[in-house]
Formats: sequence, C-alpha cells, structure tokens
Amino acid sequence: MKSVTSEMLDEMIFKLLKEIHALENRDIDRFKVSWRDIHVLKYLLKKSPCRVSEIALELDMPLFAVSRLIAALTERGFVGKAKDESDKRNTYISLTPDGVKMIKQVQANYYNLFSGNLELMEEEDARTMLTSMGNVGKLLETISTKRKVEMKKPAVQEVYAAKVLY
Repeated sequence: MKSVTSEMLDEMIFKLLKEIHALENRDIDRFKVSWRDIHVLKYLLKKSPCRVSEIALELDMPLFAVSRLIAALTERGFVGKAKDESDKRNTYISLTPDGVKMIKQVQANYYNLFSGNLELMEEEDARTMLTSMGNVGKLLETISTKRKVEMKKPAVQEVYAAKVLY
C-alpha cells in the first residue's frame, strides 16, 4: 500500500464521510429518525426485549444517553418499556408494532436504493462493490475495537484511580 499517499486516503475518507452524512440527512428528512434511532430499532428487531444496558453496549454509548434515546423513541411510539416481574429493578425495552413498521420501511428503502443502483452495474463489478463494502465494515470494526482496547490501557485506569481517591 506504499502507493497510497496520506492525501489520497484523506480525500477518499472525506468523500465517503461526506456521502454518508448526506445519506443520513436524507433519512432524517424522509423518516424523521436518526441513524442512532435506526440502529436501536434494528438491534431491537433482533434482540427484543432487552435491557437498556445491552443497547448501551451495542451502541458504545453511556447509559444516560441511551436512556434519553429510548425515552424519545418511547414518546414516538416506536418502543415500549416493561418491568421485569421477577426483579422490578430491571426494565425491558421492546419494539412496538409502529417501531417494527418503521424499521421495516427503512430496511426496504435501503434494499431498493442499493439494489437498484447495483443492478445498473456489471455483475462482477456489483459483486466487487458488495465485497468492498463488507471489507470497509470489517476495517472500521477493527479500528473501533483497537480504539476500545487502547482506551483501557493503564493511563485511563489511573484517571479512574484518581477519581476513587477523592
């Protein structure tokens, strides 16, 4: 990869992020939901019911931020809350029928958007594009995992130790 310069990579990343941002703004205008909302709804479609802490772990967000997100989705009628009968301290979050409808609309939109454009390509080019998209996802996941590991190094733990002393 010596032929790829810092400037080339920077330009590609900037263009990718710009287009992703435009796509997200399009979704906000069309569906009135953010990508965080979509992520929560998609997660709940697979893992419903679950606790807020599980969603926070999935989104890599603090509990208070996820609680606000869940409150907003509850207010919009996309999710519901239920207390655990065996342990009243636990609250479970589930998709409502409106939440299922919303995430299904978003999924159908993306399928149509991408498959329609992939059909305009040669078969081999479309397969290469899909493989590349999967590889970009793996690369970003690797970067994210590496960042999480780096955040857990001793310097971070010393900060927590300082907090404990006060």
